[in-house]
Amino acid sequence: MSSKEEAKPASVSSVRSERTVVLNLSSLVKVTLVIILVGLSFWGGVLYGDSLRSSIAPSAIVEHHYYAIGLVVYISPTSITISNEDNTGQQTFAITNKTLISINGVRSNASQIKPGNIALIKGRSKSSPIASVILVNSHFSG
Repeated sequence: MSSKEEAKPASVSSVRSERTVVLNLSSLVKVTLVIILVGLSFWGGVLYGDSLRSSIAPSAIVEHHYYAIGLVVYISPTSITISNEDNTGQQTFAITNKTLISINGVRSNASQIKPGNIALIKGRSKSSPIASVILVNSHFSG
């Protein structure tokens, strides 16, 4: 090639169709860069998602709560027993110093709950009958 000849763009031709496709080098570079950037963006998103998932505490993922509602049959400073709607079964929950008790939206203590009240109890789990929240409301219906 002499210095007077111009650089020709790359071309691909098909003998059967007699068509020629001309592809400029700058277009090829742009397409390649876009493909690389899309791949890097996807990879970065996957890494970011993995880092979020690993930063969540395992206890927050596994934690399940158990809810029960029923008529208060027995109440003491350390436990509450409720029965289901047809009085065929009872559940007893332990009351600790960390148990939140609310009667009609006002923070209360266990001595203010009366047998016959309807209570919604949030327990830690079905296997651990410790009440974390006890809600008593006169608007609950049985």
